Amino acid sequence: MNQKTIKISKVTAEKNGYYLFGGKGDVWSNTAHLSHGGMSTTLCGRPMLSTNWVRINEVNEVGCDVCSRLFDLAISL
Repeated sequence: MNQKTIKISKVTAEKNGYYLFGGKGDVWSNTAHLSHGGMSTTLCGRPMLSTNWVRINEVNEVGCDVCSRLFDLAISL
C-alpha cells in the first residue's frame, strides 16, 4: 500500500498552534518537523535539543512524513 506524503505549509501549521523545527541537517535534507507549543519533542518523537535552523532559514514546509501524518490525524479529529 502506497502512503501519500502530506506536505503542510508553515501557515497551516501555525494556524493550528504548531510550529516547524529542525537542525541544519533537516534544512539540508528538507525534513523539517512539527511540534506543538510546550513540547520538548517533535510529533515524531525527535528531541528538540539543537538550534531551530528551520526557523532561521525560513523553511516553509514540513518534510517529515511521520510529523505530517500525525498532524493530519490530529486536525481531522
